[in-house]
Amino acid sequence: MSLRQDIQDDLKICLKEKKEERLSALRLLWDVITKKEKQKIVDLQDVAEDKKEQESQLEDKEIQELVASSVKKNKEAIIQFKQGGRNDLAEKNEREIEVLMKYLPEQMGEQEITALIEKAIEETQAKGLADFGKVMGKVMLQAKGKTDGEIVGKIVKEKLSQEK
Repeated sequence: MSLRQDIQDDLKICLKEKKEERLSALRLLWDVITKKEKQKIVDLQDVAEDKKEQESQLEDKEIQELVASSVKKNKEAIIQFKQGGRNDLAEKNEREIEVLMKYLPEQMGEQEITALIEKAIEETQAKGLADFGKVMGKVMLQAKGKTDGEIVGKIVKEKLSQEK
């Protein structure tokens, strides 16, 4: 079963069981998915009308990218809410993140990330912070969707500043 179908099924279950908070997070995600699919339909000008809907449906990887983007936006909102003293809204966003994380691949641990970074540093022969982009690019190709880029960036900076 596709990730799109899983989300759709979870939406229906939440509607029936009246799980308002979970339903809210899933509705926001579903809205993002359908907007992206509508944009894809517009972009498919050369495809026959009867095939546009089928070809416009997002693949799992595309949906995971949208989920990861939503998680990132929620994390940024949490920071803003905490700075503004709105812990209630920060907590709501934290719960939304928990709902969304179900649709992402299992996240990598710090040890796995560090191992990937060390391997990338070795392969790119990075010597310092000037090679940050090379290392980040290589690591994020392998870790995309499985970790937060900010965490990777922090560890890469630490490792490269030790390389001097």
